[in-house]
Amino acid sequence: MPINKKKLGQVAKGLLKLKSVEHKRPKEPTKADLNRKFVMRLDKNGTPYMKEV
Repeated sequence: MPINKKKLGQVAKGLLKLKSVEHKRPKEPTKADLNRKFVMRLDKNGTPYMKEV
């Protein structure tokens, strides 16, 4: 089933009308966030996982 130019034009116009996602600056990390410590462990199957200390 070939796509005709009219349908293709309508689809393109519809895509151009979509609102873009607003860019928000990420929040600054707090001192508590920066001081979090993690260790990497292996479970009994040998799969690695991370754990917060």
